Amino acid sequence: MSSHSYPSQPIPAEIHSVETLVHSALLDLLGAWKLIRGERTIPTAPREILRHVKPLIKCLHLSEVVDGGADFRFRLIGESVFPGLTEHQVGRLVSEHPDDGIRTRFTMLMRETHRTGRPIRGVSLRKTADERHDYRIESLWLPFGKGPAVEQILSMSILEPVTR
Repeated sequence: MSSHSYPSQPIPAEIHSVETLVHSALLDLLGAWKLIRGERTIPTAPREILRHVKPLIKCLHLSEVVDGGADFRFRLIGESVFPGLTEHQVGRLVSEHPDDGIRTRFTMLMRETHRTGRPIRGVSLRKTADERHDYRIESLWLPFGKGPAVEQILSMSILEPVTR
């Protein structure tokens, strides 16, 4: 039995340039990332960004890179990241997430962020057996680490109900 009330289908995400971001909260988060990055390739510590985006913390999740990007471990998860999920995910691997769709989308988007070392925009569909819980998702994935090596990825997703 799943600990998620509305598991989603494993539909891959689309990967786009951050220049195509639409949602203002994602643009604000990207602006804060660029501010703390300064002249570096990527910022070193995600805690720096949290001071700039306090109202958004409930929508953020932070993961560390495991085994060179083979997997990712959740380190911080805002209260509104996984609506309907009753099982805590902090400390768990993304590959262990009980929702097939989240495992598919998150792994794909995190691997691309890890591979490129650049922020990316994700666009995806969360499709469930109960259409009332289907969402179109726009997300932002931000790399952090020392030098060019991506060690952590901070992300935020905006869920908009799919209307039929």
